[in-house]
Amino acid sequence: FIHRNPLDTLISGYYFYKNRGIPFHDDPQHLRKKLHNIDFYVKYKMQSWINFYLISVTKADSIINYTSLKRDCFFEIKTLIEKLNWEINEDKIRRSIEFSSFKNVNRMAQRKGQKYGNAPKDGTFFGVFTRSGEEGQYKKELKKATINYVINKFSILKKLYNL
Repeated sequence: FIHRNPLDTLISGYYFYKNRGIPFHDDPQHLRKKLHNIDFYVKYKMQSWINFYLISVTKADSIINYTSLKRDCFFEIKTLIEKLNWEINEDKIRRSIEFSSFKNVNRMAQRKGQKYGNAPKDGTFFGVFTRSGEEGQYKKELKKATINYVINKFSILKKLYNL
């Protein structure tokens, strides 16, 4: 299970669901207009993310933090392979990391004309396959009051993401 700071994850989710034929289609109709406000969206969805995380970690064989993966991908992947008792091939690990880099995934998406990733291909999604993969986007997108509200309400985030 790979987890990422939900403040960033929810930013991506916001744009994914906003850029649809019917934005926020899976949410209650009476909330859809409010969900266009990114700060409201993050506050509204945070508990669902926390619940998903708490359930997922109990079922996961291995847990990797996206920040750790970005900081030292080789170490994290090698540690995972060791935990699985698979044969270590450092060259293959390095090649896998390079092959799956954000830059190469974007290049592949452009070359292959891939626009949607896991998004619906029925014409209801108007976004892009990938965004930026950068961490800390929430600092530019959200109001400081929203960030503080989320961190104070969900103390688990302080521990997991050094907030």
